[in-house]
Amino acid sequence: MIAIGNALALPGDPTVTVDVVSALGRSIESTPGVTSYDLIQTDTSINPGNSGGPLIDLDGNLAGINTAVLQGTGGRTSIDVEGIGFAINVETAQQVAQQLVELGRVRWAWMGVFLADLVPEVAPEVGLPIREGVIIQNTVVDGPFGRAGIIPGDIVVKIAGQDIATVSDFTRLLKQEFSAGQQVEVEVFRVVDGDGSRKTLTLELGERPQQ
Repeated sequence: MIAIGNALALPGDPTVTVDVVSALGRSIESTPGVTSYDLIQTDTSINPGNSGGPLIDLDGNLAGINTAVLQGTGGRTSIDVEGIGFAINVETAQQVAQQLVELGRVRWAWMGVFLADLVPEVAPEVGLPIREGVIIQNTVVDGPFGRAGIIPGDIVVKIAGQDIATVSDFTRLLKQEFSAGQQVEVEVFRVVDGDGSRKTLTLELGERPQQ
């Protein structure tokens, strides 16, 4: 992969660095309280000025848009980080560009929930018969999920018939497949008094509030 940008606003030509893709579908807290999902992880040198530049494959195709880097010492583990870069994938970038041209703003579908992955190793310890899904930690007051009757503790296993194993699956599907105002069916696993059952609820997607 090749990353192009204007690193540190250095005079002259753009900065070009070469990297490899380390992982796909990464999630990071890009700013306090804001998590970015479904990112491409690379080992490129991304510095101030690189964000917004293209990440290109060796055939010259756009793969993503450089957006963030983890480096230095910090985080919950205080481990030294050697410049791990992240890029928005090209599908998300194209969607954003199209909406900006057509609407003048980005209009994301929104469900109004706070999520966490169901950890497969933990599920049997708490008596859950399923190993994959997304746990509803909380719902936004008067949000689409709350209005549909989905409650904290429910585990989302399918949306519109498609399996949901992780928060990245959930977010990717929401961004790439659905639009605000669309009706979708959500299948959840719910435990009541020790008994678990699957429920299918229909909801109307909202529009994500502008940040």
